[in-house]
Amino acid sequence: MVRTGADLFAKAFDASPLAMALVDARGVVIRVNPSFARAVGCAAAELVRANLSDYFVDRQGNGSWLRTGEDGERLVLSVDAEPLDSDPDGVYLATLGIYPQAIGSINEHSMSLALEASKTGLWTRDLRSGQIQWSAELTEMFGFAPGAFDGTLGSYMDLVLEEYRPTLRQAVNECIVNHSDYEVEFRFRRLDGAIRWMNARGRAIYDEDDRPVMLVGAGIDTTERRQTEEALSRSEQRNKLFFGMSAVGAALVEVNGRQFVEVNDKLCSITGYSRKELVGMTIDQLTHPEDLESDKERYANLVKGGVSTASAVKRYVRKDGQVVWVQVDLTVLRSENGEPDMTVGLIQDVTVRKASEDALRDSENRLKLALKAAKLGIWDVDVATGKVHQSPEMARMTGTELSGPESRLEDWRRSIEPQDWAVMWRDFESALHQGEEFSGECRVLQPDGSYRWLAPRAIVVRDEQNQPTRVVGVAKDITEIRHSEKALIDAEERLRLAVKAAGLGIWQWDLRSGDLNWSEQVRIQFDVDPQTPLNYTLFESRVAPEDRERLTRAIEVSIRDSAELMIDFRTVVRDGSERWIAFMGHVFRGPDGKPATFIGMTQDITHRKESEEVAFRMNAILEQRVQERTEELEAANRELEGFTYTVSHDLRAPLRAIMSTSRILLEEHAESLSSEATGELERQSAAAKRLGDLIDDLLKLARLARQPLVRESVDISELAVEVVADAPGPKAQVSIEPGIIESADPKLVKLLLQNLIENAYKFAMDRERPEIEIGRNEEDEIFVRDHGIGFDEQYAERIFLPFERLHRETDYPGTGIGLANVRRIVDRHGGTVRATAEPGKGATFFFRLNPAERPNRS
Repeated sequence: MVRTGADLFAKAFDASPLAMALVDARGVVIRVNPSFARAVGCAAAELVRANLSDYFVDRQGNGSWLRTGEDGERLVLSVDAEPLDSDPDGVYLATLGIYPQAIGSINEHSMSLALEASKTGLWTRDLRSGQIQWSAELTEMFGFAPGAFDGTLGSYMDLVLEEYRPTLRQAVNECIVNHSDYEVEFRFRRLDGAIRWMNARGRAIYDEDDRPVMLVGAGIDTTERRQTEEALSRSEQRNKLFFGMSAVGAALVEVNGRQFVEVNDKLCSITGYSRKELVGMTIDQLTHPEDLESDKERYANLVKGGVSTASAVKRYVRKDGQVVWVQVDLTVLRSENGEPDMTVGLIQDVTVRKASEDALRDSENRLKLALKAAKLGIWDVDVATGKVHQSPEMARMTGTELSGPESRLEDWRRSIEPQDWAVMWRDFESALHQGEEFSGECRVLQPDGSYRWLAPRAIVVRDEQNQPTRVVGVAKDITEIRHSEKALIDAEERLRLAVKAAGLGIWQWDLRSGDLNWSEQVRIQFDVDPQTPLNYTLFESRVAPEDRERLTRAIEVSIRDSAELMIDFRTVVRDGSERWIAFMGHVFRGPDGKPATFIGMTQDITHRKESEEVAFRMNAILEQRVQERTEELEAANRELEGFTYTVSHDLRAPLRAIMSTSRILLEEHAESLSSEATGELERQSAAAKRLGDLIDDLLKLARLARQPLVRESVDISELAVEVVADAPGPKAQVSIEPGIIESADPKLVKLLLQNLIENAYKFAMDRERPEIEIGRNEEDEIFVRDHGIGFDEQYAERIFLPFERLHRETDYPGTGIGLANVRRIVDRHGGTVRATAEPGKGATFFFRLNPAERPNRS
């Protein structure tokens, strides 16, 4: 069924969730839809034929009507500047905007910060001097560079277009005379020639004699709003009815395919498509991909009859690719049998509003974060009721979180230290009766029994009769400041006591005036009477003559180069005796960069100097004795080397003869020898070999004490691999941790590893496949572990002594020198060695090679 434009308009008008009314040129209501009646709180029949002035107050004279609902909502009625038809006395479309009370609930301090974030310009005008002060935002609005505006009324009025100047002057004069605020909207010319609109608001401030002394206010650039209003006022004629409305976009949409059947010019403007392009397109083609799924679900629910209307804020993608935010109100038109016929949509471009809401939300978040970071709380006291509106941070600081955003002064009194409350309440009442500002400090008891320091600051707001109505302010948590102040006082006291205990004197020399100030301790050190005036000549006269030139040069260099001064010199006191003084100082330069003040300390170090002299003499004696002992030790070492050579040469000759004789007898006369004689010769040969091995090990042990230690970076893991490869006997299963690096003597470390690994082989040879593990533990000790026969740990220290054995030589051959060599090598490196074991479960040897010198292994 085809509907006429009037039918579509009537059904869409009544079904729309957007509050709308039709009025004539006199403001008489012709028709309202249910949404409008509900918003105003009256029946539709009551509103028809009534005048808008009966329900709204025209505050601005620009087609904007205001009303405050019973629940505190703010209703703003906007009437199209152009009638719906060509008749100037015809019918006009009015739309109603509803703004919750919460928008106005931000306290004055928060609002001031929000205005700053939104670049609202602020201004003051001193009525006595005529000087005008602009904020940076206002300066920028008029096109001035920072600081370029001369602050005169003439310069300001020259920017206002001539036809608006009388209105502006009249509004200001009436404001001053009537003690009322003013608001004027006018056009001005920026310095660059651009014509802009501004909404100026202001109020006068009076002195105690009720004389106006100051005008303060704000200016908002309303050019974009004016342009938007002018664009919206250029509506089409009433013959296009619903689709001719210019205030909002309108569309008739086919139900099943969601295709546009008819659109108005406003929707074309919003989307950037022509009417011809839009008709035939689908809603899906316009909708932003991220909003598409939820939009389809909402549309399907509307068509099924789940709801009669649907409203949503979503995104459209314009023809040029730009994303715009729109508010879409959909109503389903149904046939007589209830089947969905068409969908009527009202579309408003809310991009600017959305951006403003986001900016306001971001501004509020920044404000909250800034207040939290600064530890500032906001509070607002209603003088008549004693109610306190406070920010969450203020509630936390005062311990009244449970009271919520609103509490009472009585809640504060219970948490504030009584002594502080008495002082603060006295100052509070004084500000109410005769002042404009209030400030103080107080301690607030916390739930854990501790106190926090708060510093509240506020201004008193008065009515026209100069009676206080509100006290609005902030409070800063200064607990850390108080603690820092106390810590500073304590630190200064500790410094004073330390200086006194250390016998330190403090001095200050003004290099420009020549004034010299000493502490009492300095006077004592230089033996100067307290009544004697101080100057540099007196100071210099107390310095020993042989030290004066050296001290003078040091002072001159310190002043010239701003270098730290540290020098010791002797003073000659009045009885002729000398004392040693440690003199320290630092030069501070003035704003001109020239030396201005010399500040430093002195300390009597006579006893230290005497001790140093004694120590010097003792050191000389000790050095002489050390040299003598060194010479004696070197002589002993030479004798030991000679003895070692003698032992090596004289003992080996008979041993070689014994071993040779035994070998000849066994090889050449074996047939003539009895079995008993043969056995004796074999034992004799083995004993001679053991004695030779023992001599070799003793010589090694002796050489370890004399061999110089040459440290370098040694890869212990690689040395262990070499030793294992050369080890005699059956191959063992050896695990070696890679990358064990130490600073050590490589030759000695290799000998150490040979002794430990051979020891592990020897005592693990009874196992089917010996297991040996080499690595580093969490304490940074290197270890060699075997799974052999082990030993009782009570003998752990004995095994490192020469010739100490825990097993019979016939079972486990050896000289008993190997582990003694291990300890000697570790001791040469300044390290430690230890062993742990358990009989039948193996043994582990741990050693360090001077950990303090270990290289960085990262």
